[in-house]
Amino acid sequence: MKRSGPRKTYKGTIDPSTLEHPEKYEGDLTSIVYRSMWERNVMYWLDKNPNVVNWASEEIYFYYDHPVTGKRSRYYPDFFIKMSDGLHRIVEVKPKKETSAPVQPSRKTQKYMNEAATWMVNQEKWRTAQYYAKKSNMTFEIWTEDTLEQFGIQKNPKLKPLNEKKQATRPASKFKKTTRPRPKRKS
Repeated sequence: MKRSGPRKTYKGTIDPSTLEHPEKYEGDLTSIVYRSMWERNVMYWLDKNPNVVNWASEEIYFYYDHPVTGKRSRYYPDFFIKMSDGLHRIVEVKPKKETSAPVQPSRKTQKYMNEAATWMVNQEKWRTAQYYAKKSNMTFEIWTEDTLEQFGIQKNPKLKPLNEKKQATRPASKFKKTTRPRPKRKS
């Protein structure tokens, strides 16, 4: 598991041997990538959920027109899920603050400009995903931390990582700390 980016999100790959039902995964089992702890928790939830028949992570894509660059781009939604009741879901996992337009400050800062550009790109991606989902008789959903809590995926935001090896503790220092002050150096 690595921390990356300016927001220090967690990313890594799922070891297929940690899945209880690897046969449920549609796609390459050796490259199940998560880009946040929320996505990782959703993956283990999908694996254990008896109502999920099959699932995939970033295995499907849609073309959309990038609103900033003007070029045609690919959008890979986080999850494709087949439910036992026949419902097919396309799911994007995002923080709630990224699901609404950024508040415009009194002066336009670089941070605001970046947030506005991200918002525009996400809106185009989601509009395209909704179009294709509706056309294919599927649903497109955006899951936030509230959704994850509602489904029992994220019961406590301070959950310890699942199936992760514990970090080795550092050995005790050879030198004992004393309370006496250090002697002053002679010049």
